[in-house]
Amino acid sequence: MSWAILSWCTRALPRKTTRLASSLVSTLEYPTLVFIRRNLYTQVAENCRIGDGVQLDDFCRIGANTVIGENTRVGRFTEIGSHCRIGSFVRIDSHVLVDSNTQVGNHCTVYPFAVLGYPPQDKKYKGEETSLEIGNRCQIREGVKVERGTSWSNKTVIGDDVLLMSNVYVGHDSWIGEHVTVANNVSIAGHVKVFPFAVIGGHCALHQFVRIGRGAMIGGMSAIRRDVPPFCLVTGTPPRLRCLNYHQIWKKVGNHPQRKWMKRCFDYLFLNKEDDAHSSFGPHRESIFQRAQNLLFQYALQQDVACDVSRDVIREICTFILDSRTNSVRGLLTGDCER
Repeated sequence: MSWAILSWCTRALPRKTTRLASSLVSTLEYPTLVFIRRNLYTQVAENCRIGDGVQLDDFCRIGANTVIGENTRVGRFTEIGSHCRIGSFVRIDSHVLVDSNTQVGNHCTVYPFAVLGYPPQDKKYKGEETSLEIGNRCQIREGVKVERGTSWSNKTVIGDDVLLMSNVYVGHDSWIGEHVTVANNVSIAGHVKVFPFAVIGGHCALHQFVRIGRGAMIGGMSAIRRDVPPFCLVTGTPPRLRCLNYHQIWKKVGNHPQRKWMKRCFDYLFLNKEDDAHSSFGPHRESIFQRAQNLLFQYALQQDVACDVSRDVIREICTFILDSRTNSVRGLLTGDCER
């Protein structure tokens, strides 16, 4: 009879969400059914620290030793595990699952049905203590799943100002740099590095240990099995380097001679036209690493033609190519179709 009366009382209470001050939150040794400011069955576990102005909606659950910053909202049926740190001015919508040892930066938005920081899908993971770190001002859309790390690097990292669109999967031990945009239904395997300002088109798949260079753009439906150099555009199946990522570069390089010089550098590095023996950079019969070394030596002599931005872009591409000799696991994607 008492349970029936309690159920009737809870249905009679208004469900409007109200602001929750830190002094009103009880720390419980074990999560139990509690009422906090007309919120139904909000569970707050032991040693939680809740900032001023936090809103906890009905039926949400906060694990032990979790810190939530000020003016953050946690939606209905959302669960946040133990030892998590949620920043200030964060909005976590309904039906979001955040597992233990997850850190979310300030001014982030997490949309419904996202799953963050759960154990990785990796056979070498044996339950060790690992984490997930998400930077500031990130948008994590519906159905996104980001796994925490394994003992290989102990954490998965998402940088600042990252947009993960609906149904994106980010595997364990991956590193996503600042200002990266990942379109819908992209699968990023474990140990992947995506450098800042890269754009990955919809329905792409990135193989384990692949590196995506700074400012690169991957066309939709591509299966990337090798490293992509910076500021390059990759499209097709099998994927192939098409040209420079003009969308990123031409915003800062407006002079026509400078653009022409950059196109010639790209052709020399990746297109490997053996018939162009009279090129200003020399014959094209060398390996791509030799061509990158030659171009690094030559670009300093092009100061009368190339501006600082264009020289920096070419230098970063050449440095990435030379670095791939020692740090690349999957090899380098070149102008030839990947077999």
